[in-house]
Amino acid sequence: MITVNIPVTGPDMSWIVGRLAKELVKRLPAYGFDAQINRVGPCDIEYHSNVYSAPTGFGRVNVGLFAHNDGRPGRYCASFHGHVVLNPEMLALMSSLGAPDPVVIEQAVDECFLGFRPGTKKAIFGVAGSVKPGNPRKGEALVQKMLDHGYDVRAWGSGWPCQIVSNDYKQLAHFYSGLDYYVCTSTLEGGCSPIIECMAMGVPVIAPRIGFAIVRPVLEYEKGNWESLHRVLRYLTEHRTYDDWAKDHAAYFTKLLQ
Repeated sequence: MITVNIPVTGPDMSWIVGRLAKELVKRLPAYGFDAQINRVGPCDIEYHSNVYSAPTGFGRVNVGLFAHNDGRPGRYCASFHGHVVLNPEMLALMSSLGAPDPVVIEQAVDECFLGFRPGTKKAIFGVAGSVKPGNPRKGEALVQKMLDHGYDVRAWGSGWPCQIVSNDYKQLAHFYSGLDYYVCTSTLEGGCSPIIECMAMGVPVIAPRIGFAIVRPVLEYEKGNWESLHRVLRYLTEHRTYDDWAKDHAAYFTKLLQ
């Protein structure tokens, strides 16, 4: 098997660096790797999951996780054969520093934080208002797209293609309280009352930059664009797991050893 050492100092074991290292050690054997934390002696891969220092010299291939730019990337970039980053901004930085083949491996979300199981799309999305026949400005076509892709969408009002919970104004606050996210699918709004009503209740709002959403903080997508909206929905419902974290590292380590 390919041997991997993940050096982790004492204090790091108690926070995210230690947890990510432990999850790699647990899952990399499925891909043909024998991974250990603080392994003693030579190894095929030495992976610094937080770059505080140069490699120990025991690894045939040395890999560093460069999480953020605090001065260390420039100091230690040349000391590593492989460079893992968490986002595109750091990817560009490492490339500019001369890293030959950096890779983005996005961090996993610990299962204890997942309100919805990965990939199940069980979050409840809501829309509200009256859809008028022949006037598509409320964006009911986007709601239909959400339904077609398996999202749970519920409505208050009338004319929507999804389940309509109520059109009784006295029930509107109760409707909002049952949502995980409110989605403004409109292409034209002077205000869109549900945006400010949901914000008043602490319900996150997904909206294009129209009406009240022009000046208020929302989870933004491009007006009328399904692909743009779908990208937001996927980020909210399809979370990376530790299996994804291990699989991507295994692929990168294998590539570096070739």
